[in-house]
Amino acid sequence: AYPHDIHLLYGVRTPADIIFRQELDHLARRHPNVHVSIIVSQPGEGDWTGPVGFMTPEFVAAAVPDVVSRRIHLCGPPAMMDAVK
Repeated sequence: AYPHDIHLLYGVRTPADIIFRQELDHLARRHPNVHVSIIVSQPGEGDWTGPVGFMTPEFVAAAVPDVVSRRIHLCGPPAMMDAVK
């Protein structure tokens, strides 16, 4: 087993856009060192109860309090990556 924490911060437009949602939930339940934080910008009228908005410094800091001491892999559309940086 991998001995370190893994944090996946995942931003999508709607809950329907979350790919591999069941698999991510399963991984997080099965491995206590895997943490998945999802934020949606347009929750719609569904049953979304998670964070709403965009990937902000506040969202990142809440999900990974020691983020400044971690190795980061960032991917996504260029505008989103620029905003997150």
